[in-house]
Amino acid sequence: MRFHLRGSIRLTVTFTLLILSGAASAVTYSYSGNPFTTTPPPYTSSDRITGTFQLALPVAPSKTNVDLTDYLLDFSFTDGIQTRTSDDSTVCSFKVSTDASGNITGWLISLHQKPQPPVNDPIEFLDTTDVVDQGGIGQAGLFACDNVQMGVGGQVFNNPGTWSSDTPPGALAVDYIGAPLDSNVMPPYSGSESIIGSMTLTGPLPPYWPLQQLDPFLIDFAFTDGIQTRVPGNSEPCQFSVATNGAGNIAVWAIALRATPLPPPGDPHQLLDVNTLLDQAGTGPAGATLCEQFFNFTGAQSSTPGSWVDIVDGGPVTTYDYFGRKFITADAPWMVGAELVGSMTLDSPLSANMPMTDIRNGLLEFMFQDGAQFRALDSSSLCNFSVATNANGQIDQWSISLRQFPKPMVGNPQRFMDFSAFMPDQAGIINAGNSSCEQMSVFPALALSDAPGRWGQRGLTIPIPTLSLTALAIFALLVVLMTATIRRKTS
Repeated sequence: MRFHLRGSIRLTVTFTLLILSGAASAVTYSYSGNPFTTTPPPYTSSDRITGTFQLALPVAPSKTNVDLTDYLLDFSFTDGIQTRTSDDSTVCSFKVSTDASGNITGWLISLHQKPQPPVNDPIEFLDTTDVVDQGGIGQAGLFACDNVQMGVGGQVFNNPGTWSSDTPPGALAVDYIGAPLDSNVMPPYSGSESIIGSMTLTGPLPPYWPLQQLDPFLIDFAFTDGIQTRVPGNSEPCQFSVATNGAGNIAVWAIALRATPLPPPGDPHQLLDVNTLLDQAGTGPAGATLCEQFFNFTGAQSSTPGSWVDIVDGGPVTTYDYFGRKFITADAPWMVGAELVGSMTLDSPLSANMPMTDIRNGLLEFMFQDGAQFRALDSSSLCNFSVATNANGQIDQWSISLRQFPKPMVGNPQRFMDFSAFMPDQAGIINAGNSSCEQMSVFPALALSDAPGRWGQRGLTIPIPTLSLTALAIFALLVVLMTATIRRKTS
C-alpha cells in the first residue's frame, strides 16, 4: 500500500498560481468618485473612492445589472485610507448597467476584506453604487458578505461618480453553420433543414477563453432552422456559453434558446439548441419557467455537431517536447532510471508571458510515455492540463495530470501520470474511484523522479534551466519525505 504527499502540495501550488495570474491584455474601466461629505477621522473631505477593473472584452451596450464577478481579470479600488484589490477582497457584488453606447450608467460594487475576520471583529469594506459611495471599517458578520455594521468610514450620498474606459475593440460577428437535422425527424421538419446563425460580440475572444456565459459581451444574435428564427426580441438565452482554442476561435459551445413570451404550462413552446455534441430544434410543452428542461419535443436533431467560421488564423501548428528526469524510486512495472518524456502539439504557438492557463482546447495531439505506459489524447482523461510561459514564450510552469481512459471499474487498477513545475514527476497505479479524476491517496505502484523536467519548443534551441541551491534543497527534501513515507507504509 502506497501513500503520497501530493494533495497538500497541490493545494499550495494552486493558490500560488491563482495570485500570479494576470491578463496579457484587457479592457480597463476607471472610476472617479466625488469627495466624501461624511468624514469621521481618519477620513477627510479630500478622500473619495477611485479605482479600476479589467475585463477581457468591453461590456455590451444596453445591459442591465449584468454580473461581472466571474469575468474580472483584476481590480483595485481605494477610498484614500484603504485599498481593496483582487488579492485581498471578497467580491460581494460587481454588477453594472450600460447605455446604448456601452458606457457604465449604473453599478453596484461591494468589496469586503479577505480573509474574513471573526464575527464582530473589525473588517474593512468599500462600496460604490450609483446612489452612495462609502468605505471604512465596521463589524464583521458570520459570513464574508454579510451586511457590515458601519463603524468608522467616509460616505457621500446622491452624488455618483463617473466612469471611463479604454477605447474598446470594434464589434465582431461570428457565423455558425449547422449539420443537417437528420435524426429523430418529425413534422414540420423533413430532415433537410439545418441551423445556421451568427452572434455579434463586443470584440474578439481571447485565446483559451474558458467555457462561460457570453451575456455581458453579447450585442446581438440570430439563429434559424428554416422553421423558426430566434433573435433577442423573441428569445430567452437560457445558456449562451463558449470556450476558445489557442487562436481564440470557438472550440466548445453550448447555446440554448427558448421562445418568449412563455406560453401557459403545457402549451407548445419553441426551442433551438446548438452545442458541441449536436443541434436540435422543435416544439415542446411549456413549463412553469422559461428555461425548464424539455423531456419530450417534436422536431429534429443533427447526428453530428455544426461548426463556427474561424475568425483568427492561429497557426502555425506548434509542438512542444517534454524531457523528464530519471526515476530514482520505482515499483514494478516501472524501473529506476526510466523517465517521463513526450510531446504535445497545439493549434497555435503559446503567447509570451501567459499566466497559468488550461490549454486543453488547443490540443491537437499529445503522447507521453514513462517506460511502462503511453498516454495519448484518445486514451487519457485530462484531469489537468495547464501551462504558463516566460517572456520568450517558453513553457516555464506547468501542471499536467493524466488518467487512464476508459476508466476501469471502481477499485480496479488505473494508471496515471502527473508532472508539474513544482514537484517531481510521478507515474504509477491507483485504485480507480467513482470518477475519472478522483483524488486518491493509496498507490499499488508508484515511480518518482528527483525533480521536475523541462520543456522545449520543437525547432528551437532551449537552454536547460538551472535550479538555485534553495530549490535543489527543497526538491531533495520532498523526495526524501515521499520515499520515506512509501517505505514506511510498505514495511
